[in-house]
Amino acid sequence: FGFAGFAWSLDKQDPWQFILFYTSVCGGFAYWWFNRSLLSWPTILIIAILFRGLFLFDSNCRLSDDVYRYLWDAEQVAYGQNPYEYTPTEWLTQPHESQLPEQDSLYSLLNSKDSYSIYAPVCQIMWSNSVWWAEYSGFGNTIQSRIFFLKVFYLIIEIITMLLIVRILIKRGQAAQLAGIYALNPLVIVEFMGNLHPDVFMILFLSVSVLLVTSKRFLTAAIPFGFAIGTKILPIVFLPFLIRKWGWKKALLFSAIAIGVGALLFLPFISHKLAENIAANLHLYYVRLEFNASIFYLVRNGYSYLTGSTDTAFVAPMLAVISGLIILYYASRKYSEGKGMIYFMVTGLAFYSLLSSTVHPWHLTLPL
Repeated sequence: FGFAGFAWSLDKQDPWQFILFYTSVCGGFAYWWFNRSLLSWPTILIIAILFRGLFLFDSNCRLSDDVYRYLWDAEQVAYGQNPYEYTPTEWLTQPHESQLPEQDSLYSLLNSKDSYSIYAPVCQIMWSNSVWWAEYSGFGNTIQSRIFFLKVFYLIIEIITMLLIVRILIKRGQAAQLAGIYALNPLVIVEFMGNLHPDVFMILFLSVSVLLVTSKRFLTAAIPFGFAIGTKILPIVFLPFLIRKWGWKKALLFSAIAIGVGALLFLPFISHKLAENIAANLHLYYVRLEFNASIFYLVRNGYSYLTGSTDTAFVAPMLAVISGLIILYYASRKYSEGKGMIYFMVTGLAFYSLLSSTVHPWHLTLPL
């Protein structure tokens, strides 16, 4: 009931609908958690696919308009234009051709008309598939058809990820049913299938990397890890934790391969504006954007109250440095019973979120 509501009828301006649907899905998840033995892993997989499949029957993203920027970038990549070169407004002033009849409508739906793309190369490549699928499928080359094909693509990725998680759990000697923590989780389902956020690609590649590591194929595992970095830069924070686990030599070699692969993914998008525009986006993220923060708000408002100054642009970068130092501290900790590498990785990510100036719900899918 709850997932059907999210997929088919939710009005994000109506808080009571949101509360009703989210209470339903979280209540169902809690019931499963306290009765985990009732469902086998194959049953969990089937239910998880059905929940996600509900979103295929409505070609909207009811809680987020970010998807229109994904489609805008995909349109440019699919037809040979560098998405980091121009803002959407700048692009419309350039002589260009578009394969999307509804380009003007798509532009009007954007929430970032005057910003350069902030999305990494893997995202751009993945999203561009929707252009080709919509164009050659016979369903019509429209905004709605492209959203539908993105949802189909995300569903396939989610199924692969869930199967990988099961395989990892089995290799670690844990119960396969624990994959339900991810597979049935309302946050994961709503943010990935409902809102199509690209962290789903990062989690897929990290899952491949972890599975290869559990199979003792360490250097091969660095390649999908590099693709995870090429999706979102955040997995770099995991690299210091490998030193205590593997030693300096193996950890540095793994890191060099992973970062090298991530850097190579930018090669098709190299231009004289790329570095400048990435720097502008980093400034936007760490200095100007503020959303759903916690400690950041306390520090910023406390500083303004005590000093009377409104110049608080330094607060976000300062907290980012502090979170980096905390992550390095946890990476250097000795392991003990119940507190191994994964425990400290998740703890480091928790501090990263607590000290960040921008925390969106889907950011929590990685520590989950």
